Amino acid sequence: MALPERIPSECVDASARDYRISPFVLLAILKVESNGRTGLTNQNANGTEDLGPSQFNSGSWAKVLIVKYKIPKEALLNDMCQSVRALAFAVRTEVDGAGGDLWAGIGNYHSRTPVHHQKYIGLVYGAYRQMIVRGKF
Repeated sequence: MALPERIPSECVDASARDYRISPFVLLAILKVESNGRTGLTNQNANGTEDLGPSQFNSGSWAKVLIVKYKIPKEALLNDMCQSVRALAFAVRTEVDGAGGDLWAGIGNYHSRTPVHHQKYIGLVYGAYRQMIVRGKF
């Protein structure tokens, strides 16, 4: 698959292999979340913010990654390899928590609120299919 230079394929491949998540799934999530761009922060209406290429929410995954796993906020924001690795970890954790159901885990990565959960699954699935068909990010 053709990737933009800003997304190192070796980081995607290693993270996908280590956490047993398809690299195409990781890329589809990156596509939906940030179009694979570093340095992004988005403020949410509930006072939380979403960070970096994977748009980790400061009230959920970003908090876990920063507090429990001591990953610097700056790395989640600006280090594509760290962000992809953390994304693979988060998605694997959510998939395992959903009894191995990949799409339920992907939905849970975003939200457990049914309407947001389902919408997100549709967005990621659409990005996934588009990348597979087109052969590029």
